[in-house]
Amino acid sequence: MHIDDRAAQEYVQHELLGYLARRPDARDTLDGILHWWLYDQRRSTGHETIGAAVSALVSLGRLRELRLPDGAVVYAATAPSDRSLKED
Repeated sequence: MHIDDRAAQEYVQHELLGYLARRPDARDTLDGILHWWLYDQRRSTGHETIGAAVSALVSLGRLRELRLPDGAVVYAATAPSDRSLKED
C-alpha cells in the first residue's frame, strides 16, 4: 500500500469513527456510508479507499458487519463490550 493510500485510509477511519461517536446507533451499507456518512470525502477519496477503511475497522473490531436476509451487508459500531474483547 502506498503511503498516501494509507494516510487517506486512516483519515477515512477517523471520519467514520467520529460519525459513529456522534451517532452510535447508525447503520448503513457501504453505499449508504459513501452517500450519507462521508459525503464530502467521497469526492476526494476513492470508493476503494473507503471500502478498505471500512474493512480495516471491521478487522480491528470497531465496526461490525450485519448481513440482512436479502444478502445486503450493513455496517454498525460495535458495542463497547465487543471492542474490549478485541483490544486484549
